[in-house]
Amino acid sequence: MAIYRNVRLLFLVGAGTLTAEPDCTSCHPKIAASYSTTGMGRAFSRARPDRVPKMESPFFHALSGTYFAVERRGDEFVHRRWSAAGEAEPETLRIDYVMGSGNHALTFLHRNSKGALVELPLGWYAEKGGYFAMNPGFDSAQPATRRKIDYDCMGCHNAAPAVPAGSQEPVFLGELPQGIGCRQCHGPGAAHAAAANAGRPLQAIRSAIVNPARLPLARRREVCLQCHMETTSARLPSIIRRFGRAPFSYLPGTPLADYALHFDHAPASGLGDKFEIVSAVYRLNQSACFQKSEAMTCTSCHDPHSRSVTCAGCHTPAKLASKVEHPAGTACADCHMPKRRTGDVVRVVMTDHLVRRQPVPGDWLAEKAERAPPEYQGEVIPYYPAQGMDPLYVAVAQVLHGANLTTGIAGLEAELARKRPKEPEFYIVLGNAWQQVRRPEKAAESFRTATQVAPRLGRAWRFLGIALQDAGRATEAAAALLQAIALDGGDAVAWHQLGLLDSAAGLTRNAVEKARRAIALDPDLLDAHSSLGAGLAALGDRAGAERAFRDALRVDPFFATAHGNLARLLAANGDNAAALTHFARAVQLRRDFAPDRHEYALSLVRANRFAEARTEVDAALRLSPRVVAARILSGGLFARDGKLAEATAEYRVALQVQPGSGRAHLDLARVLIRLGDRDGTVRHLRLATAGDDAASAELARQALRNLGATP
Repeated sequence: MAIYRNVRLLFLVGAGTLTAEPDCTSCHPKIAASYSTTGMGRAFSRARPDRVPKMESPFFHALSGTYFAVERRGDEFVHRRWSAAGEAEPETLRIDYVMGSGNHALTFLHRNSKGALVELPLGWYAEKGGYFAMNPGFDSAQPATRRKIDYDCMGCHNAAPAVPAGSQEPVFLGELPQGIGCRQCHGPGAAHAAAANAGRPLQAIRSAIVNPARLPLARRREVCLQCHMETTSARLPSIIRRFGRAPFSYLPGTPLADYALHFDHAPASGLGDKFEIVSAVYRLNQSACFQKSEAMTCTSCHDPHSRSVTCAGCHTPAKLASKVEHPAGTACADCHMPKRRTGDVVRVVMTDHLVRRQPVPGDWLAEKAERAPPEYQGEVIPYYPAQGMDPLYVAVAQVLHGANLTTGIAGLEAELARKRPKEPEFYIVLGNAWQQVRRPEKAAESFRTATQVAPRLGRAWRFLGIALQDAGRATEAAAALLQAIALDGGDAVAWHQLGLLDSAAGLTRNAVEKARRAIALDPDLLDAHSSLGAGLAALGDRAGAERAFRDALRVDPFFATAHGNLARLLAANGDNAAALTHFARAVQLRRDFAPDRHEYALSLVRANRFAEARTEVDAALRLSPRVVAARILSGGLFARDGKLAEATAEYRVALQVQPGSGRAHLDLARVLIRLGDRDGTVRHLRLATAGDDAASAELARQALRNLGATP
């Protein structure tokens, strides 16, 4: 519920600044009781029995080979997941909060040790009487890793929670409010309550708080637009909060464009008819009744304090009868605003707010398979405000998510040169754009400008350090990362990046210590666990390395890198059966990574599973045709099957890539002797003795002696 009885709520006014809000219930009990039943009032809550549906049996996700369950344990609820292959311990995370009203769906959230909210993979959907299934983005053979709930997402599902001052990371402080509060639509209420308590005149009491009904039309609409206007949930970007504006700092009655700017796909993209889960305003704006109305708002149909909806405010039966023959009835939306399945959350059916004069034929409720939307490439255009938007922000929109990099980078550079803004975020956006096109030197220039504009902004120094690292300027990169840490010692990513520099310089023990420091600061930093495991393995601490990789899998069982690294370690330790299990998981999660597929094939050979090994090595070579070890393995499999011509061809390709490969020369000689080519055999054995592999050289010398030839 959004309203608490007999308490005072804390709302964020600016990042790091709190002000007490009054309990609205005491003066407005009927409104509070009615509002608590609405979707907004139930948009966010603590996990409790009436908000977490009972699950009768585990859910098996066939695409990823994973089981999921939501279970009650005493007064708490937990989300569990485990692999059907059983290669790791089940992951169990407490469900702390539930996001969503339950009218359409529920998402379960875990709050980690840093105060971040993590979206858990399994969700609940109201259709068909209610059922559990994967949340959007998790329903694939290579599921998304855990997603953190960001400030903009939280801002439309909750009252304004407290966050650290200046924080760019989605971290929340203290107990979180539950549901969308009164402040989102009415603004701060302390002055209003004080006026009422002081017995001031009614007009003074009313003027001390925002009543959206008394706002000018544009401001009145924007009270709803702050949450209900989203052009797309795909990467675009659709919304950019103005740099310098704190999360949750929009106040009703002020221009929405002073807080955030909205963008859309270009008209020529053919995406104007998209229907998504937050498309209500976007679709309504396309309706003739809205475009021709001079006063229509969301509240023309919806009572924000209750669940009632009406069309009769504009379309009374008398008006309809006087203009056109119209059937009797009150279910206007069934024909003119039918329910449709959304394109982005395919298990949700919602009302299409594009009001149509005549129904459009088609099966709008047909079930869909989830598909990742293609990355949009094209111009990003202003949507709200449609006219007069700052060209600097329009330039930012082109590159922020990589939609229009070709012309966008040049445009942003030109705008920055013209305006020279003082906000470092503009230069950080440009630097990240240069990183996307693999121009780390140019990225470093932009990040350095950000450090000059804001010398005490630690993350600007971190970005600079990473760009310099990518550019091969290790000494300068280390200096920048040290400066980032000096300004923000809690920057786990900076510590990890500094450790990577140590590792590249051969300072493995230093790298291990920095990885440990990063993990202590952020236990969910998966790459740091991988770096720690790799470092410990290099130091000969195989047990410690195994613990590090298994710790990574406890953080995220879907982390393909950890599965692959653990598999390599287990194979080196002689545990080929366990290695096979983790290689299989790594390949399933990351099908486009050639090294995993090649080494999986090696383990399959050791297990005498030759047909499967052929499949995996072929896949590895399709991905990376010039990997010599994979070519040699492929040749060995052909030779085993008696396909000597094919084996010969594979070894010759390997030698074209790496002429000094002793193993390729040795294996080719073994095939040539079977083909009766003694001269070729001797020639390649001699080349193997001078090759790059000592073991192959010794075997080649022994073979030459057996043939009576001189090495």
